[in-house]
Amino acid sequence: MIDDTPLRMAVFDLDGTLLDSRAGILAGFDAAAQEIGVPAADSTELLKAVGLPIERIVTQFYPDFDTDDVAHFVVHYRRVWAARSRAGAVDLFPGVKDVIAGLDATGVLLGIATGKSRRGFWTSHCAITA
Repeated sequence: MIDDTPLRMAVFDLDGTLLDSRAGILAGFDAAAQEIGVPAADSTELLKAVGLPIERIVTQFYPDFDTDDVAHFVVHYRRVWAARSRAGAVDLFPGVKDVIAGLDATGVLLGIATGKSRRGFWTSHCAITA
């Protein structure tokens, strides 16, 4: 049975739903790998892991990394991601702004679900509100 109750709240996932973050993820991984001096991850396989915490993805592609290696890699990755976000290089999927604006105009409470840290979220937020 379909309920006619008006929508009062909508929660969206950030990466892969609102943001097309694939190019930024690949750029961040490539830059971090180059900085550390390890081979770049296969982009097709890397994109399959999107959505997992970054530390988990790093250990998946670089299983010999210890905790310090993972942390070092993540620092480089996040630096590239943040720079791309600030530069406006993170794209919203087509139609996202219109959908969000339409829901907001009708009084729907909007939320975002993400595994990002607060800093990561606010950096990505620049792409949504720009």
